[in-house]
Amino acid sequence: MSRAQNVTLIKKITEENNWSIYSSNQQMTIINFSWKNSIGFDLGKQLTIIYDGTDLLVNCMSFGLYSSPSPFHWLANKKKVNKLKMEFEIGVKKRGNTLLKE
Repeated sequence: MSRAQNVTLIKKITEENNWSIYSSNQQMTIINFSWKNSIGFDLGKQLTIIYDGTDLLVNCMSFGLYSSPSPFHWLANKKKVNKLKMEFEIGVKKRGNTLLKE
């Protein structure tokens, strides 16, 4: 899929999951999760998606006290990335034809 189609699908996924988009453009999307939506004992997460041609580069970071990055929530971060990956694959299968028309 093209970069524009990837951006469109990511926006639809965030809307369907009630995730909060902090910033979005044709190069990257940043999604913030409050501590209420986080798995574990972190104080929030941030999912960064970089659009590299037709590829997506995804990183999830947890925050600890005073909004400092926390390396101790790797498993919970991996779950967020896997959730996005699963939703993206389903979206490509379900919405692939409609996205190609947009």
